[in-house]
Amino acid sequence: MNEKNVSIISIYLNKSKVYTKLQDEKHVLYNYVANILLDRIYTKKLIPTNEPISLVASRRETNKFLNQNFCNYLSDQVSGNHKIKITIEIRTPQERKCLQIVDCIC
Repeated sequence: MNEKNVSIISIYLNKSKVYTKLQDEKHVLYNYVANILLDRIYTKKLIPTNEPISLVASRRETNKFLNQNFCNYLSDQVSGNHKIKITIEIRTPQERKCLQIVDCIC
């Protein structure tokens, strides 16, 4: 990891302060938090703001509908709010080693 140009940003979420409805809808909350994180990365200019984004997310759901909903939501939010193109892959940490690094840091 020290051989790469890496920036790390995180969000701490106190789940007890989240609206009760969102506490019960964990996949909706996950989508919302992922969108906030992407927005902060973009606004802090940690990524080029004029190039497409490629996001690799860890597969937490086996339900294809929830995974597709995650991809569609983030894609719509990023392209709508920031006018940039995003591609989203959902993979396991075994498939993409970068996800193992993220898990270790978190």
